[in-house]
Amino acid sequence: MKISDIVEVNKIFSDGNLLNKSSIEFAFSNIEGSKDWQYSLTHLVKAIICGHVFLNGNKRTAATLILYFFNKNNVLYNKNLVIKTVINIAKMKKPDFKKIQREIKKCLI
Repeated sequence: MKISDIVEVNKIFSDGNLLNKSSIEFAFSNIEGSKDWQYSLTHLVKAIICGHVFLNGNKRTAATLILYFFNKNNVLYNKNLVIKTVINIAKMKKPDFKKIQREIKKCLI
């Protein structure tokens, strides 16, 4: 996965206008070489939602990314909890990696 792939996902919901490219670049630098998909997903979701990477559609882009990772890794999940999780992450006063990771794991069955 590349930054351009995430921009294309955002274009489904908005115009793909990157406002904070450094946040998504930082996330990619953290996950480079990682084989842990949950670790990678958490970094990307944190960057997109908390870093306000795009002008519009950050939560929808993050939700789509979560669903993509769940489906790609053949895990069972509750689709309705994905939406709730994204909203919970967006509302976090002090979002940190572990809190976001726990929120995402709540979606798994």
